[in-house]
Amino acid sequence: MSPLAPLAAATRPRPHWAGQVLRQLRVAHWVKNVTVLLPAFFAGKLLGLSGPQGQQLVLALGSFCLFSSGIYVLNDVLDVAHDRQHRTKRHRPYASGYFGRGQALALAGACLGLGLGCAAGLRGLAPAAPLAYVALNLLYCFWLKRLPIIDLSCIGLGFVLRLVAGGLVASAPLSHWIVIVTFLLMFSVGLAKRRDDLVLGSDEPGRVFRTAQAGYNKAFIDTAKGVSFAVTLVAYLLYTVSAEVMTRLHSRYVYVTALPVFLGIMRYLQLSIVQETTGSPVRLLLRDPFLLATVGAWLGIFYYLLYV
Repeated sequence: MSPLAPLAAATRPRPHWAGQVLRQLRVAHWVKNVTVLLPAFFAGKLLGLSGPQGQQLVLALGSFCLFSSGIYVLNDVLDVAHDRQHRTKRHRPYASGYFGRGQALALAGACLGLGLGCAAGLRGLAPAAPLAYVALNLLYCFWLKRLPIIDLSCIGLGFVLRLVAGGLVASAPLSHWIVIVTFLLMFSVGLAKRRDDLVLGSDEPGRVFRTAQAGYNKAFIDTAKGVSFAVTLVAYLLYTVSAEVMTRLHSRYVYVTALPVFLGIMRYLQLSIVQETTGSPVRLLLRDPFLLATVGAWLGIFYYLLYV
């Protein structure tokens, strides 16, 4: 090692605190909360929402962004021992020691408090969905994440609650199909995330990255993932040929949207099993051109059917 290496490390500029706060809040993961907008989109109302209803939708979206960030920070505090053994999670601001425990808890409290403020501005039954999301995720942080399969179900239910909030705010009744497909898809994505932890664990024997890790192995996850994605695809195909859906969308060609869904699922399986790079679904989605193209094509076809 060069004798100048310690000096270089000592003089290396410390990351700016604002950037570290954004990293700790996982702002990139706010893209998950776009799920709140889907009921309005599928009801053909998204472009026409304005005034009080549009403001309500923004409040619902904001409450989920703030609540999810607060939960992320709290979970990082509780899981810091495991995160510091993880190849990538140990570089998170709290796990790396950039923030102290008190600072992290204050940040989590601020996010949860602001999220409550946004939820309080919602009308009717709409506040129930983000509040249920917080309750579910607090249970997850302190207990449910230790239970294999239940931990993945919490991920799926969290996305369903986003849909419920969006449907209540936009006065867009949810089809049972969108609820089923959303839950199954996010459960499947969660399985791929668990597989990534097992892959890292096989490279570093004895390391435990999640409290529920003992309930999974590669054989189980690969089988469960194949079944779960297959059921998701079948449910989506049934959705596209449902008479109710074709009548509501005034089109017999909804089944065309199944092609990008099929290709996206195949690509995700390829990335999970062949390349073993599904530890962060958000990062994967934002960086993989193939996945981005399938999501764009899916949204584009629906936009044409609904709005053009």
